[in-house]
Amino acid sequence: GFYSMTCYLHNMAMGQNQSEESYDGPGIKLRLLSWNIDGLDGKDVRQRTESVIQLIQSRRPHIIFLQEVIPPTLSQIRNKLGSNYSIHISPKISFQYFPIILVTKKCPKITIDGEVGMFDFPGSTMGRQLLQLFIKICGVPFALYTSHLESMKDYSRERKEQLRSCFEFVTEQTSLFNRVCILGGDLNIRDNEVAEVGMPPSVVDIWETCGSVEEHKYTWDISNNDNLFWRFPNKPQLRFDRLYLSPGRGEYVKPLSFELVGKERISGCNRFPSDHWGLWTE
Repeated sequence: GFYSMTCYLHNMAMGQNQSEESYDGPGIKLRLLSWNIDGLDGKDVRQRTESVIQLIQSRRPHIIFLQEVIPPTLSQIRNKLGSNYSIHISPKISFQYFPIILVTKKCPKITIDGEVGMFDFPGSTMGRQLLQLFIKICGVPFALYTSHLESMKDYSRERKEQLRSCFEFVTEQTSLFNRVCILGGDLNIRDNEVAEVGMPPSVVDIWETCGSVEEHKYTWDISNNDNLFWRFPNKPQLRFDRLYLSPGRGEYVKPLSFELVGKERISGCNRFPSDHWGLWTE
């Protein structure tokens, strides 16, 4: 969770039987999920999306970033999750797949703080954009950002430009408006590209902050996830999906754990919910 330390002590003391939604101490233990749910793979898409929805229903994240949502899966998500989550999408969809942000309606400490914003990446040939949503958590202003950056090795230059833009939004919100920023999604990014763009000093990579655990490193892992028909002998393992935090002056905002989810096969089709694992942080 992103905790205030006072909240941490209160949580330790509050006992297991009291739900955190009704707990009125000074902080919150925040749960966040980011996942590319692979709407572009038409095979078993309804069943796979149902499996994503079930994971959300059982783990109850407060904030969710999803990429590669398509109109039919958006309908599924609205039907099953619309009563518990506000669902925020770009007012202008230029491609048949897009990112969305969901925020719980069930926690009074989390409130929406304005309309969703959308910024097109001018150099994108794949309709890629950055989605922005302002919220308040325990009265502290947050800016949430999710995106699905330009895909494929050959588009490295454009992808780096897009990441640079993302970091500019984050640093501006943190420095000018003192918002805590969370940026995440399927960034299709490689380590050398991050190094070339340069991470702003205010920004941390949540996987790294939580100990760079090898077991939770590769979010697109062909050697362990066989959803894609892969005809080549090498089975790449890549950390395409990332979660970044810019805590600003909210020094009490601290990621405590990071793991990959969605690693159980669906019994009916014997496939995973997506070709990406989901990213879970508290």
